[in-house]
Amino acid sequence: VTTGAVVPNEYDAVIPVEDTTQETEEGQMCIIDDKVASVLATTKPWTWIRPIGCDIAADSIVLSKGERIQPVHMALLAQCGVDQIPVNYLPRVGILSTGNELL
Repeated sequence: VTTGAVVPNEYDAVIPVEDTTQETEEGQMCIIDDKVASVLATTKPWTWIRPIGCDIAADSIVLSKGERIQPVHMALLAQCGVDQIPVNYLPRVGILSTGNELL
């Protein structure tokens, strides 16, 4: 699992690759992409897993109404688990002059 990626529901911990080796002398054995790896460190459930929005306080305003959405806002909304928001499009205005009534 890459950093920041969604962890599949059937797993409850992540073991950093630095804590594994493909040598099989000691530790627990696991299979990764058809390769056997040895886990060098013990782990507890939810190790290296952070819930969505865990670094944002509950009831925090992360985006104000009418604010222009920038890439950083999209990342923040995704971090909060928001995948859809209502938006307003800026109107396109055109002027069509049909004579000399405009000075």
